[in-house]
Amino acid sequence: NEALESDNSFHVVSFEYAAPATLLKRVYITEGYADGGTSGGGIQNRAAWGNSSSPRIEYCTIEYNKTTSQGAAYAELRTGTPSAALTTFKPFFFECLFSGNVNTSFTNKGSVYSLNALDKMLVEASFENCLFEYNIATHLSALVTDGEGRMTFTHCEFADDENPQGTFIDAVATKFSGTSVTKFVLKISSSEFRGAEASAIRYNRNNGTANGALLIDSIYVTKSLFRNNSSTKGGAYSQLIEGRSNLITVF
Repeated sequence: NEALESDNSFHVVSFEYAAPATLLKRVYITEGYADGGTSGGGIQNRAAWGNSSSPRIEYCTIEYNKTTSQGAAYAELRTGTPSAALTTFKPFFFECLFSGNVNTSFTNKGSVYSLNALDKMLVEASFENCLFEYNIATHLSALVTDGEGRMTFTHCEFADDENPQGTFIDAVATKFSGTSVTKFVLKISSSEFRGAEASAIRYNRNNGTANGALLIDSIYVTKSLFRNNSSTKGGAYSQLIEGRSNLITVF
């Protein structure tokens, strides 16, 4: 599909307060167009402050979706009145294909997914046996994780995305001013990264010591293959760190 019509649905699939037993299986999700400041052209997962939504998505093809905001294929949205209660999202993707998703925003992130964990919000996203290919982001990469985030990839494959930064995964660890401890974890195992025009994985640490808070970062990459990735700062992995770092990287 070469054209995504502007009058298409904002989201092809919407979840709200999905229990962990909620299952979406063998569905073809395509041509969602999340414009006008909304996100998640393929799938939007919603929950109000202090609640949770954690669907399981299996054997789905999520392709040719578009956004002018964040997460062309998938995105979370917290709704309702702000409170001190924690909002939790724990999506799980198994045997899914993410292909040809496009983010046209010059300021927002993620042609596939932007894990944008805001203050009082915890996101734990897991991907197993998934393929990511030919996704396009105008700004940053296919998958972006930011804030109180935990993202896990097992037996996944990343190939030939078109991103200006050239990366497949941008790990942006941000400390929120209202929290004493922010934890950021990225785990990758038995996966393959090929054809990135810059570092396949890039880590950027922001405001690690702001307001005296502690930012705990852990990046684990094990039993994975990196090939035909190119960068002057490390084809497989590079990092840009501000302030003190507690980064642990294991290959």
